[in-house]
Amino acid sequence: MLALPLLTGNAGAAGFDVKTLERLGYNADIADFFSTSRFLPGVHTVSLEVNAAQRHQEEVRFDQDGQPCLDARLAETLRLKLSPPSGACLHVETTWPQAQVKAFPGDFRLEITLPEEAFDPEKLRNEQRGGYAAMMNYDLYGRQVDGRFGRQQTLQAMLEPGLNISNWVIRNRSSYSKTDSQDTLNIYETSATRDFPQWGMRTQVGEFGAGGAMSGGLPVTGVQLSSNDIRRQGAVLAVPLQGNVSGQATVEVKQRGQVVYRTLLPAGPFSLQQLGQAIPGVETVVEITEADGQKQRFVVTPGRDGEHAQEGGYQLALGRYRSYSGDDAGSPPALLMGEKTFGVGKQGLLGVGGVLSSGYRRLAWQGSRGDEEGNWLSGGMVYARGRQRGLQLDGQGQMRLPGNLSLALSSRYNTKGFREADDVLSSPQQNEQEAFSRPRYTGGVSLSWGHPTLGAFTYSLSHERYYHDDQKSWLHALSYGKRVGSASLNLSLQSSAYDRAALYMGVSLPMSGGSLSGRLQRRQDNQITLGSSWQGRVGERMEGYLDTSRSADGRYQSSGSLSGNTPYTRLSAGVAHAEGDSTSLSLSSSGSLGVANGTWVTSPARVGDTMVLVRVPGRAGVKVSGPGGNGLTDYAGDALLPSVTPYMPVRAEIDTLSLPLNVRLNSTETQFELARGTVAERQFRATEVRQLLLTIRDEQGKSLPTGASVHDEKGRLLGTLLGDGNLMLVNEDIGKALRVRRVNINECQVSYDVPAEFDPLALYEERDAVCR
Repeated sequence: MLALPLLTGNAGAAGFDVKTLERLGYNADIADFFSTSRFLPGVHTVSLEVNAAQRHQEEVRFDQDGQPCLDARLAETLRLKLSPPSGACLHVETTWPQAQVKAFPGDFRLEITLPEEAFDPEKLRNEQRGGYAAMMNYDLYGRQVDGRFGRQQTLQAMLEPGLNISNWVIRNRSSYSKTDSQDTLNIYETSATRDFPQWGMRTQVGEFGAGGAMSGGLPVTGVQLSSNDIRRQGAVLAVPLQGNVSGQATVEVKQRGQVVYRTLLPAGPFSLQQLGQAIPGVETVVEITEADGQKQRFVVTPGRDGEHAQEGGYQLALGRYRSYSGDDAGSPPALLMGEKTFGVGKQGLLGVGGVLSSGYRRLAWQGSRGDEEGNWLSGGMVYARGRQRGLQLDGQGQMRLPGNLSLALSSRYNTKGFREADDVLSSPQQNEQEAFSRPRYTGGVSLSWGHPTLGAFTYSLSHERYYHDDQKSWLHALSYGKRVGSASLNLSLQSSAYDRAALYMGVSLPMSGGSLSGRLQRRQDNQITLGSSWQGRVGERMEGYLDTSRSADGRYQSSGSLSGNTPYTRLSAGVAHAEGDSTSLSLSSSGSLGVANGTWVTSPARVGDTMVLVRVPGRAGVKVSGPGGNGLTDYAGDALLPSVTPYMPVRAEIDTLSLPLNVRLNSTETQFELARGTVAERQFRATEVRQLLLTIRDEQGKSLPTGASVHDEKGRLLGTLLGDGNLMLVNEDIGKALRVRRVNINECQVSYDVPAEFDPLALYEERDAVCR
């Protein structure tokens, strides 16, 4: 409905000048209705200010006297103890005589002051607890290769089923693999975790990877206590892993024999720095498989992300060592382990930790330092005593230098007698001759320089040296990149044990919502390959990749992939064909599914230990942004925010552009703070707003005058005519019998047609009406 413009600001003032209103064409009954400040009857979207602290955007129903109705919806929004029955219209002042309600119709605003006993303390809690869920994270991968040696098929599944009950978080980690020769099911660990905030402590029992910054995720069966503020840091390669592939390739990252991360690489040079769920400080195998079956294998030890150093805390674990391989001889050894870290300054960390067992002792020191500009350094020393004694020294960091230079470095040195805990505790009778494969030194350095006009240069060096026959390997990589207009130029030269002189030259241009690239590569034995590729978006939710290349011997190789998120899962499919050699097909799906607070939910992302179910009932495909990224509501209007940081204020928002124009929300965002293990639910009410703009004329076709009042069949005021005899009807007012009162003219009754359907992409529909 359209409001009177002259009522804005001074709308509530008593004592209207009726004669002035009549001269302007307004009826005296308008002055009577607005002798006090109130809204027109019906439903209006207003701003609510409650006790000067809470602010909401809400659809409020007003009765025939223009007073706000305290119904079930409004009581829930205000988080009140009261639960009015369906359809009830209570008044705030009647329910709580000391309450105050101030209406500002011209601003579409209500100010409400309520006594404290009106609110529900549980609903007002910032730190919400409770809820339940039965969920499972999954990562499914299948690959089929048809080649010169027949068909090979592989199926892998990483599964993590779990429960959330009364803030207990129960999780299991398992894997299943199937090849042409065998099926294997591995159950790695099952544990239950719960926080006790009154003591500032977290408890974990069962089978788990030890937490803390210096444990390396050591597998233990027992009990673990830690402070709520200590958590495992992300793994990072300070000096990225460099290489080169001739076509699309698959990357698998393994620790302790388990696949912890998988991704795809496009043709050309690659640089890997983030390794997914990898644990810092643990020897990691990175295996890259190209379409023709060729493999590159790297052994690295990711460090701790010193740029995001955690705050101080403690960790203590008691139990028995548990081998993932299941080859323990006799009873596994008991152990006691723990660590204590201290925050030093704003972004500094200092810690000490150790492991004590009958066959192994370890003492570790670690420190890190960072600044607000992203510079950081970390270093540590480990003394270990098993069958032999040894030391491990490591350091890494990233820093910006004067002259647009950036430096990254990593270094780790092991004495000959140093052994990791897994090496000793998993196989106490292991023959010492295996020591020949142990690394003496691994390290690298990367130096980058950039200029807006000249482009960017990067040189990196990686080095490995082993105790066996003083075996060593080097990797040199030099790259250059520059933008010329809309084009991007890239040059890369690499030398390693795998490929003595790998050359890449490429140019990329924007095309069809993506980029089109051409390249020249020289690989082993001076083989030259020419290729081109396109990558970009395919539709709204998918990304595509197409590549074709021709080698010096005239053979063609082509590949393509399609990947993206749906409200239910993340899907990826790929195909690659090497002429005269092999054809491979791959398909993967990852995400989570289960039941949260009685609602079936899915997500394309991995669920953590704390989650939020966002509901926009009946609205599929609505974009929801929150912690951990964006999501889409499913067919029922539900979306799961699968990973929420506990004890931290977080916010979820609805992208209103993903809703039809005729849909209004009671709010576009929600804020919450959850205890660990909480399964919370937040609902946004979406209301379909139907609006009908009438142009009302008399029987002679003349527009009715501005200011004429419009009433329903019960005589209640609905609004006034504006402009060219215009009146806007909203929702339940559409279809009502209307009567128009004009100054010094008899009433007339309006006849009009109601549209059979309302276009969701239009703000309103229009119809002509006749007043007789």
